[in-house]
Amino acid sequence: MASACVFPEEILKRPRPLVFLCGLDQTNRTHSAIGESFSSFHKPNASLSSKIVDLNFEVPKPKPKKGSYEWYIPKGILKMGWIDKHLNHVPAVVAVFFELNWDDSDLPAKQSECVARIERIKQTLQGQTMGPPQNGHQTKIVLILIQKRVILPAGEDSPQASDYAAQLCDACGISPKSLLVLPLSEGTVMDGYIKRIHEELLALANTYYTAQVRVVRSHKDNLNKTTHALLFVRHYIKIAFFSEMQQNPNRPEAQTETVLKYYKQAYGNLTDGTVRIYDTNLMEVKTIAGFINYKICKLYFQNNQPLSAIKQFKLFLEYFKLKHGPQQLIFEHYAWLSKQFSIFAELFEEAVNIGLSAIQLQHPGFYYQQAAYLTMQRRESATMVCGNLYSSQQQPPLDLSDVQLEFWGQRPWRPGIQSIDPPDLQKEKAGIEMLQQAELSVKYSPIITPLLFSAVIYFKVNHLNSNHSSQFEKIYSSSQVALLAALVLGLEMLKRY
Repeated sequence: MASACVFPEEILKRPRPLVFLCGLDQTNRTHSAIGESFSSFHKPNASLSSKIVDLNFEVPKPKPKKGSYEWYIPKGILKMGWIDKHLNHVPAVVAVFFELNWDDSDLPAKQSECVARIERIKQTLQGQTMGPPQNGHQTKIVLILIQKRVILPAGEDSPQASDYAAQLCDACGISPKSLLVLPLSEGTVMDGYIKRIHEELLALANTYYTAQVRVVRSHKDNLNKTTHALLFVRHYIKIAFFSEMQQNPNRPEAQTETVLKYYKQAYGNLTDGTVRIYDTNLMEVKTIAGFINYKICKLYFQNNQPLSAIKQFKLFLEYFKLKHGPQQLIFEHYAWLSKQFSIFAELFEEAVNIGLSAIQLQHPGFYYQQAAYLTMQRRESATMVCGNLYSSQQQPPLDLSDVQLEFWGQRPWRPGIQSIDPPDLQKEKAGIEMLQQAELSVKYSPIITPLLFSAVIYFKVNHLNSNHSSQFEKIYSSSQVALLAALVLGLEMLKRY
């Protein structure tokens, strides 16, 4: 049921370029102040996501690239760890902080230590900074010198500093543009320099994600729609995600339109009939479609296009509402539908909270109401299909303890299988019974009650006139709905004793 009911955090959160800050000793007051200065940019709409790491940080090893896709058959659409990896574990930029003054008495020794630190970072990033773009993620390395004695930055009427900087860049194997200076004034971090460094890091991060888009495009150009339909969806998701990671504060609307275009291409490739949908892969397709639809709707709301978001959601539901899969798992379909409504209601509510005007005939309450209703249908259908579970002859329980699911939405008893029919009918039956067994333990009232209360709040705020009242309000008044929700919760609590 996890695929039907859970939206992963990495889908819900806003993507931001990831930057590692390395070399800051948090026990050092100066370093701590620098870290705090960067964290001041960590606001909900911040353009960077920076993470302080030590010199022993690790990153996922890049996988060797395929020489050809000619004989490659994909095992799924989107890997479960891919988005999280790029949000939290593979940095676009590693900023290496190092205390060094151009007039230090032990300058040669300090330069050697700095070079060794950069080399160590390169080794940690191995396949990501070496070689052409197709051989790695091309993480950028920036050296930031913490200088306590303020000297004009390299190139600004300071020939000696310029020479030292050129020598250091050459020894470290980095571009002069990748060397930045953070002067301290009487031990105090100067905000102007922090802001300038922040802007430089953002520019480098954008360059990194632009390169990633090019890499994915080069892969997509080698695909065949007949055998690689799933890969077209996967690659458009990746292009959209990397485009979303780029930040263009000067033209946010244009960037949103670009990201929207790619997510809509991913959704189109999933629903235009190219991807063949069977009972065996239906939950995977619906899971990924739900993720993409969420992204599209969120971007529409973000671009102040609520009617486009509502239209997209309606088209999405129209396409998938009758694709319920095996009758034995009909409750799973209602759970999935309920989640789609509740997550859209939350998106709508978030947009209202930041200034969007809800109207009488369109507000989050309708979607919360429908999510609650679908959970009630889930409960009724589960009672029907799971009611005789104990009296029927059950299959031996499946041992799935060693199964590591690789792709979102797949069944743990047949991971990576894209065939029309299940490869093992006995295991399939046991897997279905396992899901039914899990459904029997679900408490529905704690799911239904908050949805009803959220619906009531919006129905109270947006009073509907008698000519346009919903079927829901024709039956119940707001106070009756609140009472009903409380009664449902009370009955559920009584069942526990």
